[in-house]
Amino acid sequence: MRPMDQHDSDDRHLSAKTAMDKPAGEALRREQGDRNGQLEMQTRQLTEILKINEALHLDLRLEEVLDRVARAIHRSLGFRRVLISLYDRDRHVFKRIAQAGLSPEEFSRACQQEVPKECFFQFFQEKYEVGNAFFVSHQEGVATEYDIRAEGLPEKSGGWHPDDYLLVPLVSADHRLLGVISVDSPDDEQVPDLQTIGILELFANQAAQAVLNVMLYDRAKARARALETLSLISKQIGAQLDFELLLERMVDIIRAHLKCQYCAVLLWNEDQGTWRVA
Repeated sequence: MRPMDQHDSDDRHLSAKTAMDKPAGEALRREQGDRNGQLEMQTRQLTEILKINEALHLDLRLEEVLDRVARAIHRSLGFRRVLISLYDRDRHVFKRIAQAGLSPEEFSRACQQEVPKECFFQFFQEKYEVGNAFFVSHQEGVATEYDIRAEGLPEKSGGWHPDDYLLVPLVSADHRLLGVISVDSPDDEQVPDLQTIGILELFANQAAQAVLNVMLYDRAKARARALETLSLISKQIGAQLDFELLLERMVDIIRAHLKCQYCAVLLWNEDQGTWRVA
């Protein structure tokens, strides 16, 4: 047997070192893969946010903008079901407006429901706060008859449960509640972390801005209509000598321009202390 020379010793040392470094190399590759995946996800999220910003400057119906927001959340954050509801302050109910991930039949049934404000307001408590969102565990036992439950999903211990709630309110700059985004069934079946909730809040801000844009536009249209109505009434005042005929024309103009079903002019009889319809 020939004696081991220096080259043999170096080769064996290199082979042993390579074997020792293999687990470290695999861990490094996994870490790099995780970083690349996270970077891709963040890029996808940023792209979706920029798309919604562009949509806010387009002449789109509110329902279409909110549908885009729901789909963006669905694609970039991995929630299989997203529902956006708007708050009717006059009637104290929430109305479902946009969604992603629900079947047409599910969403049709959801749109037929008007959800009493108490169903959402019970969740808007400090003990459920996570940033500007509200997470309510199924262990609280607060399911309502208005829930749209995702069927057939596993109930993982420590993970997302089908009866968990994650809600993000849509709020104006002066803290008026405009609506709420509710999400369900995350792809990874885990309770979302703070980073995910933070991105979700950005989408909620965009949805709130879309609602405010429509409200401002409707207010401007109503003001323009009112000014036009006043202008027409002023012209009639100058053109009509008959008082009763003038009142009739005023009623016709108001009904036509303000789209109201009923309009009347009431005159006060000071002697009798009563009102009468002109």
